[in-house]
Parts: sequence; C-alpha cells; structure tokens
Amino acid sequence: MILLALVALWFGLWIVGVLSTIIYLAFILAILYLVGLLIWKFFTLNKNLETTKTTYQLNTDLKDNEGRLSDATHKLEEIKRQTKQN
Repeated sequence: MILLALVALWFGLWIVGVLSTIIYLAFILAILYLVGLLIWKFFTLNKNLETTKTTYQLNTDLKDNEGRLSDATHKLEEIKRQTKQN
C-alpha cells in the first residue's frame, strides 16, 4: 500500500512537472512572439518613415524644381535670342 502511494505521488509530481514545463515553455514562446512582433512593427515603422517624405520636404523639392525650370527657361530664351541675332 505504501509502495502504491509512493508511485502515485511520484506520478502526480511527474505530471505536475510536465504540465508546468509546458506552461512555462508556452509563456516563454508567447513573450518571444510579442517581442518579435514589436521589433517587426518598429522596423517597418522606421522603414516607412524613411521612404515617405513630409509635406515640407515635398514643398522644398517643388520649389527647387520651379527654380531649375525658371533657370532653364531663361537659358532657353537667351539661346533663342542668340540664334535670332546670328
């Protein structure tokens, strides 16, 4: 009878150990998944911030292009005047 009680106790402790190990591993995997998800979101957020331009940057680029266009227009008018004179 004592032997049966010892076997039952050992088996019960073994089951508790196995179940607690499974729960522990599931908890660790859940934490790793959440950390990975957080890192992935942070990486894609930084990537999106690097690729998208702000309105200020777009306005600055537009002004630069307008300046280049006006310079090119003046040069073209100069060339037309020079060709008419020749």
